[in-house]
Amino acid sequence: MIDDVRASKHINKPAFFCTIFIRFCPFGGAFLSPPSSLGVERMPQIVAVQGVEAVFVRPVELAFNLGYLGNMHHPNVQAHIRKVAAVAILAGKVMGVLAQVKEDALRYQRWGCQLIAIGTDVDLLHTAAKAQLASYQINVDVPNPISIAY
Repeated sequence: MIDDVRASKHINKPAFFCTIFIRFCPFGGAFLSPPSSLGVERMPQIVAVQGVEAVFVRPVELAFNLGYLGNMHHPNVQAHIRKVAAVAILAGKVMGVLAQVKEDALRYQRWGCQLIAIGTDVDLLHTAAKAQLASYQINVDVPNPISIAY
């Protein structure tokens, strides 16, 4: 999503994470993202709202709000994602999720997700930086010569 959450900008704003985000889709319907367990619990009522066309889960945000900061693969986080997917798909809504690694994307696809965003800007930048560094064949394990005591 173009206006994806930037943790560095919003991580200290609890109200930001406790709100259901309405994103407008190109087809005119609302795109919802349940960032909390309350959003997940109320998903049947949420998808019943006229105009809601899709649901999108950001595992990192959900993990944060469930108390698993940085652990989007925690079984409880994954169970919440699976529950959202089941409810959304049963209601005939488009189900989307952010997958940061291939295994996640394949799992979410098996769960019926139709929209799977892959990677993030930070992941892409990190991968590109590592590739650039490798292209110079620099050994990053060698200590900085200035910091060596003689």
